[in-house]
Amino acid sequence: VGGGGEVQEAVVFKGELTADLSEWVSKDWTFVNLKKASIDTDTALINGCFKPSVAGYYNIHGSINQRCTPSSTQTIAGIYYADGEGGSNELIAQGTTVASESSLISNVSTIVYLNGTDFVSLWGYINATGTVGVEASDTRTYLTASLITGQSTGGSGGGAPSVDTAIGMVAPFAMDSVPTGWLHCDGSAVSRTTYS
Repeated sequence: VGGGGEVQEAVVFKGELTADLSEWVSKDWTFVNLKKASIDTDTALINGCFKPSVAGYYNIHGSINQRCTPSSTQTIAGIYYADGEGGSNELIAQGTTVASESSLISNVSTIVYLNGTDFVSLWGYINATGTVGVEASDTRTYLTASLITGQSTGGSGGGAPSVDTAIGMVAPFAMDSVPTGWLHCDGSAVSRTTYS
């Protein structure tokens, strides 16, 4: 249900590679150009990125699996955000840095507000000495997204996004401040009268 009480269409996405990426620069953030979408209810795979037409908060998850010889010593997945106005890419979430003799895979997750023209993309950072690449595997290298809450589907649009479908949910946000309708989860006491 959106903010106006109408049923909100589901936006669900899973983008993947169609072939291994072999043109990869070691020790540099590199764009993972997704070539197909096995799930795309909004036709949101545009230029290798997720660009939904429906405004709202999205749960984004990414994963990259290195294909290096010898294996990489560091593999990091990242999610970049860009506004629809041609702004520059900004790293908004970074997977856990795993550095070992054989660092194979990295996962990253975040929640971000996209306004219907914004987009996010999957990037990777791999530290390897030999052949550097990313494996095309629908279970290991992918970007998923799902709409958590969206704008009201009634009226002329605009306004603050609704969060009434996520009551009780604890979630990270890639924002400078807590979104309207959410509480900062820091252990502080809250009014049972106000929030019940």
